[in-house]
Amino acid sequence: AGTYGTVCMRGTSPSISVSDKALIENTGSGDAIWGNGLVVSVKGGSVSAQEGYGIRALDVTVSGGKVTASGGQACLAALSAEVTGGSVQALGTGHAISVQSLEVKGGTVSAKSGFAADMAMAGSFKASGGFVFAYGKSSEIVGNVIKMDSGAPTLSGQAVLCVWDSPGGKPVFTEGTSTNLFVNAGASARWGLKDGQPGIHYQRGSNQGFFVIGGVTIIEAPATSTPTSPETSTSSPESSLTSQESMITTLTETSPSQTPSMTEEETQGGEGITGDEKTEGFNCLWLLPIALVIIAIALGLTYFIVRRKGHEKL
Repeated sequence: AGTYGTVCMRGTSPSISVSDKALIENTGSGDAIWGNGLVVSVKGGSVSAQEGYGIRALDVTVSGGKVTASGGQACLAALSAEVTGGSVQALGTGHAISVQSLEVKGGTVSAKSGFAADMAMAGSFKASGGFVFAYGKSSEIVGNVIKMDSGAPTLSGQAVLCVWDSPGGKPVFTEGTSTNLFVNAGASARWGLKDGQPGIHYQRGSNQGFFVIGGVTIIEAPATSTPTSPETSTSSPESSLTSQESMITTLTETSPSQTPSMTEEETQGGEGITGDEKTEGFNCLWLLPIALVIIAIALGLTYFIVRRKGHEKL
């Protein structure tokens, strides 16, 4: 197709459904799908336009497949749109989606140069899931990812809105870092690799995925050494006491005795006893006269008995 749409539909309440492996493209200046009052449902397949709009209709629902535009026009232009799956990607200078009312519940909406969502005529933007991304020049979501003439976006659930403050050129980022990436509260985005391709790992709750970005170099994070913790003793108080008792026993068995035992005192006799201690002992000198008297009496009695027996014999 060239100047006109690849698929053009007119009439009363026209509609078209794209699914499975369907391929609708316009390699000229026209749109891929166009129609007055047209209702479009993209469930699979691919819709692409080189210079024109990917889809220009009244109402569009994207639940699968891929819608792209590589020129200066939007991927999707409608009065209202809903994205629950698949992807809508502006690969050129245009916006990803230009609508008055947009609700994102899943899938991916991204723009390389324009806005991910261009809300015309004080439009309404709601997001409860999915990944909405755009290149930018600051950390602000509104003004980089979403263009709104008035009001503010309504965010709920697990939606991830991300802006990359691109430095231009061929930037190099360290894997696992979030350099120049800014997201809405509660979400996270980090540089990484998947299947050898550079991009962004994003997550908020169970909503997680990987968005590929070309022209970026991702390097591995430098290895960090983990300090070794000193070993600490975990012995119980009982084991500590047993160990101390064992040490005391060993010292008692191996060290020379500093005080004499009872046997040693008996062997040494009075050696080492001071004068005061000697006076406290038993003094037997006063018994000597008594012993001499007893001996004298015994001798006298013996002499008397001997003489008496001698007289009796005479």
